[in-house]
Amino acid sequence: MKARKLLQRDWDQLLIVAAGFLPQTGGDLVRAMSKAIAAHAELVEAVRHGRVGAELPRGTVRLVVPDEGGLALEYTPKTRGDSHPPPDITIDGIPDE
Repeated sequence: MKARKLLQRDWDQLLIVAAGFLPQTGGDLVRAMSKAIAAHAELVEAVRHGRVGAELPRGTVRLVVPDEGGLALEYTPKTRGDSHPPPDITIDGIPDE
């Protein structure tokens, strides 16, 4: 069995997602947490396969896993030769880790 220790922020995020499932589970936190874990696994799989993205006016932005690990945004312009930099979709005030 492979296991990784959860950081406090990871646990907090799972609890937030689980809270969203509480109405569907009649308030059963164990079932809600199970749904949150399944949703998280589905999201990770979608990111790994490049299925999380958005069409923007100037092109497409996808969430990807680069070779060195972590997460990155990949920008593909709509027109070839687009010399504009990728759109800035970062959130001010959130530090890079």
